[in-house]
Amino acid sequence: MNKTLLAALLAGSLTGCASAPGPAAIANDEHWTQVGVFDVRKGSFEFKKNNNDMPLATIIARDRSMGRTHFYRMGVTAEDCGKGMGKLVEWDLDGKLIESYDYVRDGGNNGSALADSICGVAEKFANNQRNVPDIQSAPPTEATSGF
Repeated sequence: MNKTLLAALLAGSLTGCASAPGPAAIANDEHWTQVGVFDVRKGSFEFKKNNNDMPLATIIARDRSMGRTHFYRMGVTAEDCGKGMGKLVEWDLDGKLIESYDYVRDGGNNGSALADSICGVAEKFANNQRNVPDIQSAPPTEATSGF
């Protein structure tokens, strides 16, 4: 998927659009947007802090593969977003760590596509809402709307 198109799709969700225009490959509905094999819950984007007190950009994701539906919170630290590589972390909805995955910006796999999307929304939010040059400068909040 074109990175500019994906950024436009995700940026549109920051402004409260119910759905953004896009190719047929992107399945949007009232509550979810497809990013790779993941469905991302609209309005679930938040800045949080991890156990090391580092800013973390997170979303709620849904996996409907193998005949079952699973929900997760997934996120990337602001530092890793700034570096363009690091860990995409997955927790259950109670905050218990499930797994972490290596990612590289534009890595060409589903995890990298999701991490790129999370970082792109975080950067846009930081630049638009807080008027700062990059997401590493944005103070985390508990409930930040977006995605």
